[in-house]
Parts: sequence; structure tokens; C-alpha cells
Amino acid sequence: MKTNIFRPKNLFMIFLGNTTMALGIVMFVLPNELMTGGTTGLSLIIDHYLHLPISVFVFIFNCIMFLLGALILGFDFALTTLISTFYTWIFPKYPFAFHNHG
Repeated sequence: MKTNIFRPKNLFMIFLGNTTMALGIVMFVLPNELMTGGTTGLSLIIDHYLHLPISVFVFIFNCIMFLLGALILGFDFALTTLISTFYTWIFPKYPFAFHNHG
């Protein structure tokens, strides 16, 4: 049976997961100068050395992963990834306003 990703519960879970991740980064990882793995860890390293904003690197990297995922895993996966990519790119811009990179 195929799952409809546009069901409210599925969309809610996608947004909840991305919100939790973004808040964890903004409120815990960045203020304590911790390092994480994955895309976020790479973006923290890039931000530190090249001063490329975290949200920009995450967006670019996720676009690359989106194309690979769409080719390999199909349309439903690609669509949920697309939703997460744009939400994760847009949402952290507001909480980051409360973080001092100084």
C-alpha cells in the first residue's frame, strides 16, 4: 500500500523533525561550540573556515543529495526531501537571529 505523503500527519511529522533539528542546532550546538556529524557538521566546518552561512551550505548539499535520492529512491522520497530541504533552509534564519556568531 502506497503512503500519501501529503496527509496532514505525515507533513506534521516532517516539519516537527526539521524544527527539532534546527532548534537543537541553534539553541545547543552553536552556543556551546559543539561539532556534529553529517551535513550539519560539514556546514559548521565550512562556516568556520570559509564563512559560508550554515543555511546556504545545507541548502546546496541537500540539493545534491536530492538529485541523487530522486534518481535512486524515487518520487515520494524526493518529495519529502524537497519539503525538508526548503523548510530547513528557511526556518533556521529566524532562530539564528538570536545567536551571536561574534
